Amino acid sequence: MYLSDLTAKQIRQLTKLLKQKESLQTRHAQRMSRLNVQIERIGVGRKKGRPRIRPAPSVTPRTPRGDLKTKILTALSAASSTGITVSELSKKLKMKASNLYAWFYSTGKNVDGIRKLDGGRYVYEGK
Repeated sequence: MYLSDLTAKQIRQLTKLLKQKESLQTRHAQRMSRLNVQIERIGVGRKKGRPRIRPAPSVTPRTPRGDLKTKILTALSAASSTGITVSELSKKLKMKASNLYAWFYSTGKNVDGIRKLDGGRYVYEGK
């Protein structure tokens, strides 16, 4: 629809609606400013008392690069020829099983000598 297609009556209605819109916007702005003044006066949203101090997170030293690989390979070589499951390995190494699954999926498949047996058992036939 083009402005040239509008009739004089439609233009008058549009101007009337625009004036109503502007007056509503100014009333809304005034009410919001009054509301903000009241909120600041009452102190809504402000915490009372001393700020809470969180304890510092415990810093655990990072393990050296490749340390996980040596731990896993020594645990696998110490296991019998039937192998060891990831859950047994996680208990032995005190690690999350999901981290070990991720290690076997990414790094473990590139290590020569690691073989997956039936039943989710892993064995190391290393050098």
